[in-house]
Order: sequence, then C-alpha cells, then structure tokens
Amino acid sequence: MAEEDTPRPLTKIVCAYDLGALPTWWVMVHRSIKTRLERAGARVRVELTPLSSFPQDADLVVIPAELAVAAVAVAPNVECFAIGKEDHGGGVARLLEHLAQDARFEMSEPSELTTEDAKPIISRWVGSERID
Repeated sequence: MAEEDTPRPLTKIVCAYDLGALPTWWVMVHRSIKTRLERAGARVRVELTPLSSFPQDADLVVIPAELAVAAVAVAPNVECFAIGKEDHGGGVARLLEHLAQDARFEMSEPSELTTEDAKPIISRWVGSERID
C-alpha cells in the first residue's frame, strides 16, 4: 500500500498541444517551465509535443485548459496539469510551486522554482546596459 501512495520519480514533463495549432503563448509556457527547471538543476526533461504523438513514458502532462478532456483520454494514467490562456504566467508559477513541494526529483537550486526567490526569465536592457 505504501508503494501505491508514493508517486514515481518525475523524469519527463510533456507540454502537449493540439496538432492543428501551436499558439505562441504555449511555446512561452514550455520555455518558462524548461528554463526554470534547468536553473533549479532538476534532472527532468521538458518536451513540447502534439497530443496526438503523446509519449507513453511521460510522468506529467501540461496542457492548455481546453485540451484537458482529450489529454485524460490519451493518457489516463498520467498526471495532468491544465493551464489557461488568460493566466498562463500564473499557471506556470502554480505548476512550479507544485513541483517544488512535490519532491519527486532532486534539484541543486530549489529556490528557482518559487516566485519569491526566482531570478526573472526576461532580462531588461537599455541600449547595451542590462538593468535588472
């Protein structure tokens, strides 16, 4: 029973999308998740894959909210996390907070996944001078 309650280690996250369209905001979601996990030193692969080509070795699928039903049908035994277009930045922050508390993988810099301590992903410049 204890083994069933313990989730398996997280090694692959798939940001799935509809094959008919890959919205720009979804590419930003994928890139934000991947960048933050890399900065945290997590050994987790983050892939951007069409839902129709969903890999069976995925541990977590991140999907646009409108694809939630389709994702459960394609991957019924995989944890799903839906993110809405209107608040995709907040959705990414909630996912990263969840992953930081989940303890399903090791990280060298776990503070990178929390919004309070994380460095900004976007750098700001004035001319050739960085201002952040």
